Amino acid sequence: FVKICNCENNGDMTVTLGRCSGIVATAHTGVTIQDCVNNGSQANAIANGRLGNITCFLAKNGKVTDCVNNGDLETTNEFYSGTIGGLVALIQDSNAEISGGGNYGVLRTYDTASNYGMIVSYIDTFKKIENVEVGGELWINGEQVEMNGTNFMDYFGKHSSDANKSKVTGCTF
Repeated sequence: FVKICNCENNGDMTVTLGRCSGIVATAHTGVTIQDCVNNGSQANAIANGRLGNITCFLAKNGKVTDCVNNGDLETTNEFYSGTIGGLVALIQDSNAEISGGGNYGVLRTYDTASNYGMIVSYIDTFKKIENVEVGGELWINGEQVEMNGTNFMDYFGKHSSDANKSKVTGCTF
């Protein structure tokens, strides 16, 4: 198991990369990312990828705990067809979890993106997501999406099933 703690990124990135993040590109088996802060913004011109400002992929037994994103994340390719998430692009393990922290950056993408979310773009298989704050702004096709305390879960991340919604608790806007 690998533990990445107390890291801070302050560098902005202008890239064309399919897996690019402010802290860890891909968190495979047993990686815990804890108390990390991303302040850097990312403008990415890739046509298809996984983009998240803390990590692109959270896999087997992975955890993101008390991490904060303040940086903006933007897909600059108008035909972008990948995933984009404020903290994590993709979670895909029954033991993976996110707890604490939040996203306060601006997310800009196009409606061609396969999935987008202020916290996680696509929530398929996971253990839990709890006590995460949704802040910042979401822009789709150059227009700001109106988010508030009652509808923010609509933009939290795409759920693969309604059963997954019960595993997301204590999150606020």
